Amino acid sequence: MTTLLALLAASTAWATSLAVAPAITDVQVEAGVSSEVTFHVANRADAPLAVRTSLADWWHDGTEHRTVVAGSTERSASAWTEVFPATLVLPPRSQGKLTAVLTPPPDATGGFYVVVLVGGVPHVDGAEQAAAGIGAGVAALLSVRIDGTGTEALALDRVEVSPPTASTPLGVTAFARNDGDVHLQVESRVVVLDEAGTVRATLASRSRVVLPGQALPIDAQWTGSLEAGQYDAIVTLAYGPGEVASAQHAFVVGDE
Repeated sequence: MTTLLALLAASTAWATSLAVAPAITDVQVEAGVSSEVTFHVANRADAPLAVRTSLADWWHDGTEHRTVVAGSTERSASAWTEVFPATLVLPPRSQGKLTAVLTPPPDATGGFYVVVLVGGVPHVDGAEQAAAGIGAGVAALLSVRIDGTGTEALALDRVEVSPPTASTPLGVTAFARNDGDVHLQVESRVVVLDEAGTVRATLASRSRVVLPGQALPIDAQWTGSLEAGQYDAIVTLAYGPGEVASAQHAFVVGDE
């Protein structure tokens, strides 16, 4: 989830004045039972801020992650999430707490997602100031799994290989499709074998989060060189304790 904050960050003049932690929370809750998650909010400015919250959904457009309108996605938790207090006034250089109360319906199963948007405006003489262009915005993601439920299923749709050249590295892209109903933390490893079966290169990618129904390309590169010839790329995607999906892709490196 390393790209989440970049996707959610608000581009405002006081964006560095407000901070929220944790930015990402994985939580298991029981269907039909209320659970609480606490966030710590910090005002880094030398003036008081009035903090308010709103909700959004975190989902995908088939491939890329997106932050969208609350309640607009099939696995939205926003309808059963409330954040308290409604308004929190933070003195200069101070911290406060926000509490998200999650009450999933009794028949909920699998994974759900909600983004808590935390915004602040200057608070002067007991009133919020609606000064244009002045404000702060940060966000926190709640990734919710209903206890005792959830299906983890990952398919490796296809593999694409870009053979190395004198000016470009070896590139391998694995297309991971989440066929389950919970998000998966996916790591890829690629081993390149020559015609004799000797390992000639090993590639690894950064961990990626694949949401239910999402097909996400996972890229890995290697900057070494390979002699002209035929090779096999063995791609393995690990997404849970002992759970893997793998595929083999043949490619050719030509003479320069």
